[in-house]
Amino acid sequence: MGKLNFDDPVTKYLPQFKDPVVLEGLMATPTPKPRPAQGVPTILHLLSHSSGSTYFAKRREPVYSLGKGYTFEQTGGKEQAQDEFLEYIKEGYSGIPLAADPGTSFSYGYSSDILGIIIARVAGQSLADFCEQFIFKPIGIKSTFRLTPELIAKLIELSFRNEDGSISRFEDQIHLIQRYPKEVLLDLGGIGGYSTLPDYATLLRHLLRIEAGKDVPHPILQQENVKTLFKPQLTKAGAAALAAVIPRWDPNVARAGVNWSTGLALTTSDLPGKRKANSAFWFGWAGTLYVIDPTTGIAIVAGSQIIPTFDKGVVELFEKVEGIVYANLEDD
Repeated sequence: MGKLNFDDPVTKYLPQFKDPVVLEGLMATPTPKPRPAQGVPTILHLLSHSSGSTYFAKRREPVYSLGKGYTFEQTGGKEQAQDEFLEYIKEGYSGIPLAADPGTSFSYGYSSDILGIIIARVAGQSLADFCEQFIFKPIGIKSTFRLTPELIAKLIELSFRNEDGSISRFEDQIHLIQRYPKEVLLDLGGIGGYSTLPDYATLLRHLLRIEAGKDVPHPILQQENVKTLFKPQLTKAGAAALAAVIPRWDPNVARAGVNWSTGLALTTSDLPGKRKANSAFWFGWAGTLYVIDPTTGIAIVAGSQIIPTFDKGVVELFEKVEGIVYANLEDD
């Protein structure tokens, strides 16, 4: 038994979630009506993005811009920054705003960030230090939450896709998260990590080997826990809510049927010539994508540095790469 349980209410660790509110008509009107939520989110709800947390409690222009919870200036201590984040995501409401009652639907929002704060407080260390100790170091990767001049010199610069389809250099079209040379006081579970594609592939391969029951040095999770990453957790209504938004990003994936596990999006049927049913996948904010297919035993990761998120050209390129990989697989 670990220090966190799936059924633990978030209020056990963060009293700010005592009285969340559901925003009725959130996507239909710029002035949704708040009502008391029925229940409070649990750890499992955070993992499966069924907590109700939403990025869009207040409408932003442009829609792909980052919310104030991500972009506010961090000047106090680490715990103060966490508290300020939780206050900013309230967006002026009396309680933490939710898109739906906890556990009833899917809403992509701040769930991973909230979970990261809980992990930091339970572990008694920053999320960055926790990840370094229990994830990065054991599997031998150099991912980090902290940029240095040396790392910045190796970063691929952000690019921006303009409305006419052209690509230009990023020139502060939107506000970004706080980073070097300013001190980063707030480590978040949903944004702010820096890595390389080979390191990310190492992490995915590590999880695949654990899932398959292979001997893995320094496993970061037990096999039974890894297997939950490939098991659907959403209700029927939650799966429908996820299926409703996926076509905007990747129509081909949407046709396969989708769900969410204890941490990853899932396709629930085979994609012809590509990933098998219950493969995990998702997208990163700056144009990174991955697939983990435990049935076939492979993982694919690809990355760009193009925003806004879900760039059509990046998604189409990944689909071509995935098809090529599967077309050239050989039996052991």
